[in-house]
Amino acid sequence: MKFVFSNVTKKFKDITVLEDVNITFHSGKVYALIGQNGSGKSVF
Repeated sequence: MKFVFSNVTKKFKDITVLEDVNITFHSGKVYALIGQNGSGKSVF
């Protein structure tokens, strides 16, 4: 099984925090989101 996120965009009021994100997660695998503070990991 796989989970696909295509063209994901997230805005808070007029500030775009994620734009055109595309990613596929496959079941049975472990993934980590790595990035600086404020880069949108938790929002994603």
